[in-house]
Amino acid sequence: MTESPIESQSDVLDLVVQPEIKEFLVTAVQMIPKITNIMKITSEMYDLTEALLKDTEMLEIFGEAMNGTTEPIQDTIEDGVSLLHEAQERAEADTSNVGMIGLYRMLKDPTIQKNLRFMKALLATIAERRDRQLH
Repeated sequence: MTESPIESQSDVLDLVVQPEIKEFLVTAVQMIPKITNIMKITSEMYDLTEALLKDTEMLEIFGEAMNGTTEPIQDTIEDGVSLLHEAQERAEADTSNVGMIGLYRMLKDPTIQKNLRFMKALLATIAERRDRQLH
């Protein structure tokens, strides 16, 4: 059985007169108003959170608001995935060859031109950032 390091009042007094203990106690006493304030705020936050979690109507409103925020993003992602699947199916079903004339016609398409300009700018940006990182 281990004995407590503090066995009497004199042991406590011996500890209190040590400079580091004395400094700690002075600092702790000076911080009591701040600690009390923090405890009050934390308690109020706890009470509010507990009340909100018990309020089923508020939770439903919060859930609907979250769905309203994420729904457009989900719809956009689903549309993008659907677009990719449809394009993949079309590409797999098309067995024709793309010749030079077909390629030339595709290059004249405004959508192709816009995307080629985007790719050109993207590649230039990537190269510039890589060069900045190397220097």
